[in-house]
Amino acid sequence: MGASNAAPETPADVHQHRRLGGVDTLRCFAMTAVILQHCRLLPMGWVGVWLFYVISGFVVTASLQDLPRTIGQASGVRTFFDRRAKRIIPVYTLYVATGLIVTAIISGKWEFDIFVPLMLFYNNFAAWFGYISYGSWNTGHLWTVSVEMQFYIWFGIAFFLAPRRQLIWFLAALLVIDPVLRLLVSLPLSHLPAGQAAFIIYTASPLHFDAFAA
Repeated sequence: MGASNAAPETPADVHQHRRLGGVDTLRCFAMTAVILQHCRLLPMGWVGVWLFYVISGFVVTASLQDLPRTIGQASGVRTFFDRRAKRIIPVYTLYVATGLIVTAIISGKWEFDIFVPLMLFYNNFAAWFGYISYGSWNTGHLWTVSVEMQFYIWFGIAFFLAPRRQLIWFLAALLVIDPVLRLLVSLPLSHLPAGQAAFIIYTASPLHFDAFAA
């Protein structure tokens, strides 16, 4: 009886409830796979990172679609980036800055060569040259944040500026293009140790946008 007085759920509300349950379950699988990989219990656990990318592509697209249809292009891009920044940057900056300070206290060295790529979100590329983690504070896992932020930048803009049909076709094309690119990039890297070559391919964001597109 009392339920009849409650405000009816909008399609967006229903979508939100349905999405969170499934997404949280997938996040659990992805997180578990990555942890087992680092514990050397699941050799293929690295696919959990790809699953995180797929989840991000879904969540970001849902977030963009929830914006009012009447919103302008510039306002839409600005609102999207504002949401992403508020969700990611505060905690991320606290962790990265704390690592910089703690490492400086312990070692007496300010490792800005690590701090800058982390804060400018190109740490995944800097990692190729060894600039991945502080000596006294682990940031080695944060390269995935750089990959995600790089995807957000181009996709957030493309969502509002590109014709919708063309954007959909481009995302679909990435499902074919990126696997081919990974193969082609691996060829000139064949002279490197297998682990080093795999890491370069694994952290190169443009080579994994197919997961976001999926």
